[in-house]
Amino acid sequence: MTEERNYGIDLLKILSMFMVSLMHVLCQGGLFAQYEHGSGNFAVAQVLLGLSFCSVNCFAMATGYICTDHRFRYARILPLWLTTVFYGAAITGLFAIIDPTVVDKGIWQKSLLPVCSRTYWYFTAYFLLFFMMPMINKAYDSMTREESVRLLLMLFVMLSVMTTFLRASETMADPFVMQDGAHPLWLIYMYLIGSHIKRHVTVRKHTRLKAILLFMACTAAMALTGIFMEQSPLYVYTSPAVVIQAACLVVFLANSDFDPGPNVGSVLRLMSALSFSVYLFQLHPIVWNDVLKDKFVSYADYSPVMTVVFTLGIALLLYFGACAADLIRFALFRMLRITELSNALFIALGIDSKKKRREPRGL
Repeated sequence: MTEERNYGIDLLKILSMFMVSLMHVLCQGGLFAQYEHGSGNFAVAQVLLGLSFCSVNCFAMATGYICTDHRFRYARILPLWLTTVFYGAAITGLFAIIDPTVVDKGIWQKSLLPVCSRTYWYFTAYFLLFFMMPMINKAYDSMTREESVRLLLMLFVMLSVMTTFLRASETMADPFVMQDGAHPLWLIYMYLIGSHIKRHVTVRKHTRLKAILLFMACTAAMALTGIFMEQSPLYVYTSPAVVIQAACLVVFLANSDFDPGPNVGSVLRLMSALSFSVYLFQLHPIVWNDVLKDKFVSYADYSPVMTVVFTLGIALLLYFGACAADLIRFALFRMLRITELSNALFIALGIDSKKKRREPRGL
């Protein structure tokens, strides 16, 4: 028996990476820093950031939702690691040809050793999470709903509420060294929430409506604190508002019963599979520091309406551009049968077994 595909999760992964692109346009692209506090563009930017800041948490929760009740295979990490190295080497090699001044030995080391160099913080954190998934899933198999709720609430208080409160009262206070969420422990917590939603959240009448209303309430709280405070404490991945936003989107989309049909469904499956390339492309050190940094400051004088159109348009271009480029890598890996070779290697080493069951759909 095969499990029916949840296209809502595919939409969530696609939306998450689009929101990552939107954040990068506003922040790394230099627009947000150009807006005067209290101006119309400043307010618009706060709303757009408020809508998109939960993107990373959503992606990690989606992983927990997908992987919590599927058979774990260690072989899945090798194609993902090769994808990360491929992007690092390909982008560095391309710039070595077109602009050698931005390429040095350190960039090559970061590109070829993505985990050790922490070039892509999310992949480094995920790398640790990946090898803990079997233990987490086994623990959840023996955990009741009430025990799961208690665990998540305790972690919510310690890792989210307490950290946010201390940061607001004392600059840079970070008692558990969560690094604003760029930490393996935070990804593990997001994985736990996604697992809990898959196993224990029963969607009843009006649940999805309540989820989207709560999402909008959190967004409003973030935007208002950003507008009226000198520095909002809510614009970090660990803030309670951002955690609740992400959980609401998972509940809303994972239970959408969305059936796009075979043709659109095939496109969504492909876009979902390519989405992680958006992150890898934008976070490459050269792209991040020499291409994206302050790239859009000259467009800061647009009207608020044009600012929305411009930022959403550039975010879409960044998203679809990275996905289009990743089709080359996707086709190459299929031609080389990377997934099959990885499975065969890990089976030959005795790490994975030959027994087949349904597989999770990746990161």
